[in-house]
Amino acid sequence: MKYFEWRGEKVSQFVLGAAQLGMNYGITNQTGQPNKKEAFAILDEAVKNGVTTIDTAQAYGNSEEIIGQWLEQNNNKEHHIHIISKWDANIDIKNKEQLKSSAQTSAKNLGVPLWGMMIHDEMYLNHLDVILIASKELKNEGVLKYLGASVYSVDAAKKAIMNPDIDFIQVPCNAWDHRMIDSGVFELAQKNNTLCFVRSVFLQGLLLMNENDAKEILPESFGLSSEWNSLISNSNQTNESMALSFVNSLNLPLVIGQQGVDQFKNNCDSLKNARDFIFNEQLSQIIGARFNDYIVSPQLWKKQ
Repeated sequence: MKYFEWRGEKVSQFVLGAAQLGMNYGITNQTGQPNKKEAFAILDEAVKNGVTTIDTAQAYGNSEEIIGQWLEQNNNKEHHIHIISKWDANIDIKNKEQLKSSAQTSAKNLGVPLWGMMIHDEMYLNHLDVILIASKELKNEGVLKYLGASVYSVDAAKKAIMNPDIDFIQVPCNAWDHRMIDSGVFELAQKNNTLCFVRSVFLQGLLLMNENDAKEILPESFGLSSEWNSLISNSNQTNESMALSFVNSLNLPLVIGQQGVDQFKNNCDSLKNARDFIFNEQLSQIIGARFNDYIVSPQLWKKQ
């Protein structure tokens, strides 16, 4: 497992995305939410393979509770796991006591202090006054260590990075979505010592599908998926290994959701054995011809 050092912290490259542990998450999810035994097995396998960080949220069903029960079973501090959660997007961001109570409830569900708490709506970056007061008090009380922001757009990512009160961010990036790369977001984050987590590395599974299956899920993706799969057919890699080779080159922690132990093992092995991505020029040409914001924005798909 590759690790990154940041402010004296050891952050694993593979960050376990825990949405699937608490709900039926993902446009391509055909197995549903794992039961408690299966969820514990995924968490056990993650720790066994060196994962130090788990990403969850208040909106992810009972994900926090599942992780908390697993931590309790494993004596809480035994594995030194960093837990990151996110405020529910519907919370009143002008209500300090509600913000604090919500974070305290997350810590109670988990049974350990929060390593990180994220703003889950980038629009909140325009209304940070009360959030910053609440987070400062939560830090002083030992409930929270770092404040983060989960964003979708380049502008929001840069705004968060330039705010000295935001410790880390989480952004989408994958072989189809180069916005954060092309706009210099990652370089800016490094310059400002803002830890940057990358999510959506498989674009909810679209990058793992053939073009016809992708078309069934999201018709607008057919052209881009066809070109992507054509690239893969000219290599001796799988869709999974190609997608992970691309994000591995970012040299950043990657949030990857898992539906089962076998999937985790496959993803972990693929990441460990990731090769240099060899189709940058061809892929850039494809993206230039086929890209649109809708295809790479799952938050918009729900509005169909």
